[in-house]
Amino acid sequence: MLSHISFACPGCRRTLKASVQFVGRSCRCPRCGHLVVVPPRAPSEEAAVLVMDDGFRRSKPTTFPN
Repeated sequence: MLSHISFACPGCRRTLKASVQFVGRSCRCPRCGHLVVVPPRAPSEEAAVLVMDDGFRRSKPTTFPN
């Protein structure tokens, strides 16, 4: 699971990053001072995690004969 979320400031469009624990809370953009509410994670970000984790884990390294 992703521990951070990236989003744009509506005032200056700077990309901001916050921990997911702050979703729904407000903060100020460090660049322009605009009051920003940390949005929930986009469904596309959740889907990216599911696509990248196929659940396959190797128990031993594969060795090839010479």
